Amino acid sequence: MDRFHTTFDVYTDAGAAGNHFGVRARMSSQDSAKRPGAESTVPTMDEAFTENPHSGTTCIKASFKSKVENSKFNWGGWYFMNGVQNGVAPASSAMKWCQWPTSSSAQPEFNWGSYAEAGVDLRGAKSLTFWARGEKGGERVEFFALGIGWDADSKPPQTQPDPCTQEPFAFPDSSPKVSTGYISLAREWTQYTLDLRGRDLSYALGGFGWAASAVENGLRDITFYLDDIQYQKPRLDEPRFLVSYETLASNDDFDRVSRSTAQTYDNALALMAFLATGEVARARKIADAFVYAQEHDRFQPLDRFQTSEYAGSLRNAYQGGDLALPPGWLVDHRARTVRMPGFTLGGARDPDALIPGDLNDPVGLRTFLLHSQDAVSSEIRRLLGATRLEEVTQIECNGPPRSLRQSLVVELNRLLAPGAGSFACQWELLQKAYPEAILRRPEGWVESKYDVSLNTGNIAWAMLALLSFHDMGAAPGETRYLEAARKMGEWVERNCRDRGSLGGYTGGREGWEPDALRVTYESTEHNIDLYAAFLRLHRITGDPVWLERSRHAGSFVKHMWDEVEGKFWTGTDDGFLINNKVIPLDIQAWAALALRDEALLSQRDKERALAYVERTMKREGGEGYDYSQRKSHRSGGYESRQGVWYEGTAQMAVAYRVLGQSERYRRIVEFLESSQLGSGALNATDQDAGLPTGFKLSDGECNRYYKRAHVGATAWFIFAERGVNPYWLGNPAPPVPND
Repeated sequence: MDRFHTTFDVYTDAGAAGNHFGVRARMSSQDSAKRPGAESTVPTMDEAFTENPHSGTTCIKASFKSKVENSKFNWGGWYFMNGVQNGVAPASSAMKWCQWPTSSSAQPEFNWGSYAEAGVDLRGAKSLTFWARGEKGGERVEFFALGIGWDADSKPPQTQPDPCTQEPFAFPDSSPKVSTGYISLAREWTQYTLDLRGRDLSYALGGFGWAASAVENGLRDITFYLDDIQYQKPRLDEPRFLVSYETLASNDDFDRVSRSTAQTYDNALALMAFLATGEVARARKIADAFVYAQEHDRFQPLDRFQTSEYAGSLRNAYQGGDLALPPGWLVDHRARTVRMPGFTLGGARDPDALIPGDLNDPVGLRTFLLHSQDAVSSEIRRLLGATRLEEVTQIECNGPPRSLRQSLVVELNRLLAPGAGSFACQWELLQKAYPEAILRRPEGWVESKYDVSLNTGNIAWAMLALLSFHDMGAAPGETRYLEAARKMGEWVERNCRDRGSLGGYTGGREGWEPDALRVTYESTEHNIDLYAAFLRLHRITGDPVWLERSRHAGSFVKHMWDEVEGKFWTGTDDGFLINNKVIPLDIQAWAALALRDEALLSQRDKERALAYVERTMKREGGEGYDYSQRKSHRSGGYESRQGVWYEGTAQMAVAYRVLGQSERYRRIVEFLESSQLGSGALNATDQDAGLPTGFKLSDGECNRYYKRAHVGATAWFIFAERGVNPYWLGNPAPPVPND
């Protein structure tokens, strides 16, 4: 949490949640003279360079190529500016895996001082520090901050018009440029400082910049590196979310998608972990972040008098770091909406090859290729062989990590390669044959479908966290956290109540606004969480409607009990058909922690559920548990014990503590303590290649946990060490009222 509390970052790592001033504006003698060739002399910076960063996983590689044109030496550089985004509402959820803005107005634009209310308030910053090194040593570069809209030499704000808008620079930086002047770089990383004392920092457009010239570098081409560009500015009181994972420099899908992602579930656990350790001030920051996110979602209906279908809910994830979009960044003409996680897809790509992101619907494409009788599909089957095509695209979620999207891309690129000579495998024909399944991805902002969706279980955990804070951290008479939890409960009741004979609540909504789809599956896990959240609301408010809703959730949980084996099924696929393909650990442990009604689950059956986990998921010859039992299409049986899921292992420890099995509890806690990283955190799993859960994501890809330090696993470990049951934190489990 503290990584965002003491600095205002411009850049620490590629895609880092704390980065600011994300618009890159090139300046050069070619641009000033409106001549072509600027890119060849001031190339685009590589901001994900992984060799020898100063810290973290990446640094920035920058270069400048010296030239003489028309008897003049060239110059150039880059401004890291805040920019503006006059965004429109997001596109349709036809984008199934990731979403790219479909309107140019949704792309960030340069702001050289022409836009009002688009400057960042940096007051309180004493200095800007950054690290730099030259590739060979002796490279001459000027580094600076601020100064947009000012004349770089004579200091007063610009009076000439913006060359793009022909409007005067009416809203420049509040301070002229602050510069190092030209300095010579060493080959070793060296820290530099720009002193900002006495500067007006109330309205910053240009957070950082550099410039180089042919004259200063003796007509040499230069390459240099930048890292850890940070304003030294305390921000201790700002609410924010914690990034869920410590990611690696890898550009694999998991690391790219997770680099700035703060999962709602993980942050609910972090809030309660802080409460459990007495750190109420930190817990409040996350509680305030939840309330802000609920009240400032980016989606609003076009009819301003219509209530948004998102009102009262929370998304599955947000972006770590700052809660809101920066000044000048609008969504549907509204400022300061909560930031959603994602990453920018950039860089050059082979015009004749597919990338995984091009496959909008890999499951649908696989079906077409295997079974459609159109000419393109038939030709691809002939070239690849139908048997091979089926084998390489048959993905099981209980085996080694393979991606349906990646497998299809590899096979199709073999046919798209120069010289393959197939009429079917040309870009234009592929896109024409499968317009919904293959979309050419431009550079731009990418979002995960799961992150933008609304998941009933995640909302329930946010409710539990806010209710815990209401009981343990809120001031007397302070009801905003209780009210936020109540609104979430009303959203679940309004959108997810199943009125069938089993009772319970469905899984939420999937996809992008404005047409996210209602899902029909029901999850035992979600309904366990809702049972406790609704019962806590009843206990706090006394309103009998919450008791009825708790019982409605509990009814579904009761129907999912398997008396024969003493376990809970995962839920239903469509509200009726039981999903027997995956049997997760968490619902067995969570039922023991959450369910207070003996009629729902007796003490004996709680012990049976934990015993089932011991028999089927415990690591052979040691402590630790797998995520689930997973049915194999190949063998027809169940597979598990492929690795340790540390979060679930901690959940088992808490369950044993609650059930009074102290010796079993103690051994698991000792194992978890021995598994801690040097930082104190726990990884999600011990498996380098990832631990399969058995579940598939909505795009057909397998859901896995990866060997990364994880907020969720660490929070459950804290609950285990402290002997805390998070379902009833701050509000001891009540007896269930009689009718």
